[in-house]
Amino acid sequence: MNKKYNWEEIQKLYDEGNSTRDLHKSIGINLCSIHKAIKRGDLKTRTLSEAMILDNKKHPRSIPENVRKKISDKIKKYYKDNPECHPNRRLANNRNKWTYPERMVAEFLEELNIPFDYNKKILKYYPDFLVKNNIIIEVDGDRWHSSKEAKEKDSIRDKDLSDNGYIIYRLSFKGNVKLLKESLNSIFKNLGAWVNG
Repeated sequence: MNKKYNWEEIQKLYDEGNSTRDLHKSIGINLCSIHKAIKRGDLKTRTLSEAMILDNKKHPRSIPENVRKKISDKIKKYYKDNPECHPNRRLANNRNKWTYPERMVAEFLEELNIPFDYNKKILKYYPDFLVKNNIIIEVDGDRWHSSKEAKEKDSIRDKDLSDNGYIIYRLSFKGNVKLLKESLNSIFKNLGAWVNG
């Protein structure tokens, strides 16, 4: 016996956050009927990411702070002991995976005929660009360099490098391409005259 369902009402219930199993339990609709309705287009389902967001709201998985700290400390120790495995290092070792601002800086340097090395190891660091053996250009994206901890690390790194005779230029990139280009122009015009002169 075929039962007629009001799919508009069922869609409303589904859109309120009920799963197909919830619909099966609450209104007694057969799961087979639900799947046929989905195939016919009578019931529009959520994307995987929408379903995951909804599931996290319904069933929050909170990790206690002490456990988070333990995990974080273990990850930090692992990357300290194995720097070649760090995601930044793996990204840096693959020239095809430059970040957008790094690519922009490289294009500017090439445009001005300024030779450079990309991610060349200096002391224990891998700066973004090395120009004329002692000029370092770092491109700081907001994602990796905006936290207090990252800024402290950058300042220790800059001091270490400048104590060893390197001149460091830090370019901050917060998504504003025009501002980055203006900063690049002012630095590179001076660099171009000095490096090529």
